[in-house]
Amino acid sequence: MPHKYFYDDSGLPTSYLLLSILFPIAVILTYTHIRRKKVISCKCSNCLKHKNIKQSRWSLIFLALLWTLISFLVKNVLTIKHESKAYNPYEVLGLEVECTKSQVKSAFRKLALKNDPHKFKDDEKVKAEKKLSCNIAF
Repeated sequence: MPHKYFYDDSGLPTSYLLLSILFPIAVILTYTHIRRKKVISCKCSNCLKHKNIKQSRWSLIFLALLWTLISFLVKNVLTIKHESKAYNPYEVLGLEVECTKSQVKSAFRKLALKNDPHKFKDDEKVKAEKKLSCNIAF
């Protein structure tokens, strides 16, 4: 039986995956940046000033980019509408949801006769797939 794979062009699962990886990293890095004790071996005023500014600048730029990426992913998750397509057996049988049991049985019998594998000489996979979808719907 052929499998039906669908490509997710919305990017919602990718956004969830990246958020679950990047958010803990960003929290830990932000915490360590705030609580970091600056240890510098040279105690002259020029070295102290230069190293503090250089380390602080690059780590702040990296953290800002990381939090910007996280905010973009959160916006992406909140704005994308997730369409879940549930299996509807009434659609396969060609009926409405409000139909009776007798209508379901008669629709199943008609589809079973129509898709009978002994009646047609079509491709075996197509026949098996139609018969299986009809049986699942019933």
